[in-house]
Order: sequence, then C-alpha cells, then structure tokens
Amino acid sequence: MGLSHQDSIKGTVVTMESMTLAGRATKPVHAQAQRGIMGVQGQAGTRYDLLLRGGEFIDPGSGRRGQLDVAFAEDKVAAIGPSIDPALARQVESATGCMVVPGVIDMHAHAADGIGPSCNPDVIGVSRGVTTILDGGSCGAGSFRVLRYVIAANKTRVLAMLNLSGMGLIDTRAGEFILGNLIGKAEK
Repeated sequence: MGLSHQDSIKGTVVTMESMTLAGRATKPVHAQAQRGIMGVQGQAGTRYDLLLRGGEFIDPGSGRRGQLDVAFAEDKVAAIGPSIDPALARQVESATGCMVVPGVIDMHAHAADGIGPSCNPDVIGVSRGVTTILDGGSCGAGSFRVLRYVIAANKTRVLAMLNLSGMGLIDTRAGEFILGNLIGKAEK
C-alpha cells in the first residue's frame, strides 16, 4: 500500500528524529503545528518521557507501517507497538491523523541564512518535520566558511554542496558565474 502525494500533503508529519535532534523528547515537531489533544501526565513510576499514540507509523527502512504508538526514553525511541500503556509515559500526545516517520530529508534547500536568497535551517527544517537539509550550493569557495556558523547555530542537520562559482548565490541580480568573472576582471 503506497502513500500518494495527496496523502502525504493531507496528513501532518511527526518525525521521530526531529524530537531527539533538539536534545529533548518533550514536544513532537509537526509539519502543520498541530498539537495532540491528550496531554496526560503519567504516574511517578513512568518508563517513557513521551508517548505518541495512534499515528500512522511509516518506516521504509524496516518495512513497518500501521497505526502504532511510539515511546521515547532519554531522547531515544524506546518502544514501537500497537497499544503502549499511556500510564507508562510522563507525557502523552495524540498523533491521530498524523504520519509518524523516522526523519524527513529535504534534498534541495538554500539554508545559508543571511547569505543571498536563503532561509533559516530550523524554520525550513525541524519546525516542519525535516531533520536533514541538503543546501544546494548557496555558498562558493569564497563564502563557504560562513556556512559553518549557520550550521552551528541551528538544530537541523545541514549538509552542503559547494557552488562552482566562487561567491555562490550571494547576489542573484546577475548569474553567479557572470558576476564572478566581472569581479575577477575588475581586480586585475
């Protein structure tokens, strides 16, 4: 049973990795900022920090799919099953109507915030259910070091491709290769 494009944009995505990437497993990250309705607090003898209940669990890596609960303990997935006891969790959130997936990767983004036409990695990343972003060449050899600071300041994992142009996409008023050539000629 495949997931159509229509199905994927209708549901809210809850990514398991994005909750642990933030260094705490307290609030699920939803693609459409939809909060669970349960908010039940567990007893003193809790085993899990967070329990997501009733979501459509999809894990292509293991081939598992279905309406499964996912429990987290100490920032890691601790249990996946059809009916995990909510009394074992400190916090319980409903994932009904949501897809629960092990992490979404955006294969082409411009995440060098502040450099040309780019966005903040966390705005387009973990806050939308994306755990890893591949920056599609925002920076060239002359500006690539700046991306290091952008990556360090955000929770979303950012991988980057180096633009063939020395400057990258800093100024889009002209093609990056044309402007790079003009700068080179002006310096001579």
